[in-house]
Amino acid sequence: MTVGVYSRDGDMSLCTSSGVNIFSAAASPVPKFINRYWADEPTVGVREGDVFYHNDSHYGGAHNRTTRCCCRCSGRRAHRLGGAVIHEGENGAIDPGGFSPRATDPYGEGLRISPMKIGETTPCAATW
Repeated sequence: MTVGVYSRDGDMSLCTSSGVNIFSAAASPVPKFINRYWADEPTVGVREGDVFYHNDSHYGGAHNRTTRCCCRCSGRRAHRLGGAVIHEGENGAIDPGGFSPRATDPYGEGLRISPMKIGETTPCAATW
């Protein structure tokens, strides 16, 4: 698992890991996507405490076994996104372990979830 903190613009500003730190940097496109398309979108919006999830490698990352979850937090200086990147062992691809070199279409690559808002929580307790 890798944890990162992203700026208001979606740039990684800090990461810590018990694994591969590059996964935190590779997750940076998702906060940028959220800010660009959903921050001012009235049907979605981005508020403190909102939680977003995805595993689609087209939005950052090496493959669909890498799942990402991020939460909008605000502090004294600016709004930030905190995110965790977790490497799953299996995602339903046609080959065991989630890697799918034999896949001939997207369905063989296993479960793919585009970024989505999965929750609205109470605001984060951290004041940065």
